[in-house]
Amino acid sequence: MSGAFFELFQLHSDFLDFVLAFVRFEANLCSLIGFDPFTRHANFGYHLENDPMKSIHIAAALACISFLPAASMADDGEKLFKKNCKKCHSMEPGKHAIGPSLAGIIGKQAGQQDFKKYKALKGSDVMWDEANLSAWIENPKKFIGKATTMVVKVKKAEDREAIIEYLKAN
Repeated sequence: MSGAFFELFQLHSDFLDFVLAFVRFEANLCSLIGFDPFTRHANFGYHLENDPMKSIHIAAALACISFLPAASMADDGEKLFKKNCKKCHSMEPGKHAIGPSLAGIIGKQAGQQDFKKYKALKGSDVMWDEANLSAWIENPKKFIGKATTMVVKVKKAEDREAIIEYLKAN
């Protein structure tokens, strides 16, 4: 029961953080253009259809909402990582399992970790960016052109993208 409560609390907490970020963002936009949204203006009152701030309300809402998919995608990515990758890989720096740690993997050169067991990518000039990671996760053998010990293949593009967002966030 406490796990479900924690998840509900976390979801509620994330929503409140979002609302507070929206309010701060909108207030900053108002101050940027020198408009006080809390003052009743004689010509406009408080009606939204006459609100000179209408475009700022919309811009602030769109800007804040644009950050939501990445956060939820990283959450989905964590679940997918645990399902597909965690058996062999750790997210703790320097803590290797069957495969190397994937902590901070984005932007690193493949095969350059202090992981001695795995040699398929030693000497490779591959840099782990989103495109290379996606191709690797989709089909490792096809990506490097030879057999590899990595047997997991993630076929769905949205699942690969979610795992990569998780890797980027950690």
